[in-house]
Amino acid sequence: MLSCWDFCNYADHLSDHWQDAQDSYAKRIREKEESVRTLAVFGDSVTWGQGLVAEHKFSGLVQQWLAANGVVLTLNMVAHSGATIGIRGPNITERIPGEVQVAAPTITEQIATYDADPNEVDLVIINGGINDIDFRIILSPLTSTSLLTQKVKQYCYEDMLSLLKQTTLRFPAARKIVVTGYYPVLSQESDPFRIPFLLEHHAIGMPFFVDPPKVFSKIVKNALLFWKESTTQLQRAVDAANQVNGASRVFFAVAPFTEANALFTTAPWLFGLDGGFAPQDEVIDARHAVCDLYVQDIDVLDREICYRASVGHPNLEGANEYAKAILTALNDGKV
Repeated sequence: MLSCWDFCNYADHLSDHWQDAQDSYAKRIREKEESVRTLAVFGDSVTWGQGLVAEHKFSGLVQQWLAANGVVLTLNMVAHSGATIGIRGPNITERIPGEVQVAAPTITEQIATYDADPNEVDLVIINGGINDIDFRIILSPLTSTSLLTQKVKQYCYEDMLSLLKQTTLRFPAARKIVVTGYYPVLSQESDPFRIPFLLEHHAIGMPFFVDPPKVFSKIVKNALLFWKESTTQLQRAVDAANQVNGASRVFFAVAPFTEANALFTTAPWLFGLDGGFAPQDEVIDARHAVCDLYVQDIDVLDREICYRASVGHPNLEGANEYAKAILTALNDGKV
């Protein structure tokens, strides 16, 4: 984990390429008429920045790095944990604290009910798809390759394309709409003895009639399939959205995760669980309080999942890598 000192000095150690990316985007924005400009963030727990304080979320890092180069954007965080793209519902617009995992407001509703001036939005960061598929389906050893592949295509391509069409129309002044990808939650480098921690967290049972090593192998295979296939399908959605619009306003930011950065590896870019099954993030106490407030006592399992909701989400190292990928996208990938 990076220390506060490392974080505060991180920008000083960016390569000339990263500085060029920032300067290029900053110059283009300064050419615009002086006005209030907004960075609007939509999506699920990844764009929300589950488990991180506001200044450490990757949207916050992007905002800070642009501000350091003369581009001041007001950050409007609309994303929240658990959000689905929700092309087919549910149509609920009530908002609760972002650390609590709920499907609604869906990302479709987040866009449609955006209550600030859409013409002031200069930059959009958005994602979606994993909650429509359901993370428990991805991790289930009973999920077939064909079913998972079909679901990824439906939600990360077809539904994401519909969402991007809506987004480009809703924010006509947005110069850049950046779609962020996902990452390998588990990999061949994950400690197999710790994988049951993740399964227990999501209340996923293991079939007793199959040897554990085979079960773990199947789970890892599914996790890697989702990562690679979602990357392919999200890129397809971005390309199709630009083709429909006749302009290159939508960009895809892929953080450079490898299998070495998955959960339970020696160099994870994701929050895990300690030996006592406790979360490892920055907002444990605050999340515990809102979980108690918004998850009913009778829903014991949901509340326990809520307490540990940061597991499998980018930690500060992971957030830094996401932010750098977004900066690359802001420079049209010409870094």
